[in-house]
Amino acid sequence: MEGWSAVGEYGEGAEAAGGAFSEPHGVAATSDGKLLVCDRYNFRVQKLSVDGAFELLWRTAGTGDNTRHFPLGIAADSSGNLYLTDHYQHCVQKYRLRN
Repeated sequence: MEGWSAVGEYGEGAEAAGGAFSEPHGVAATSDGKLLVCDRYNFRVQKLSVDGAFELLWRTAGTGDNTRHFPLGIAADSSGNLYLTDHYQHCVQKYRLRN
């Protein structure tokens, strides 16, 4: 296998740097080869470049009281939409990925 085989390290909490994960779950690839990773206990999604380098993160928004939102699964479509399953909110959220 060519290229990288593992990326990331452990990091939890608001101070966790990009590229650090706390229970990463779902992974999706965008049409341009970027990776999107659900970072469950950091309540966020991270975007990685094709070589595995950290690029971007955003915190997911829960519904209801907005206190519990655990992203577990993610899918991307060819139009740049992301679909994120939220374990504690029992829903699927739709996001739009901007370049």
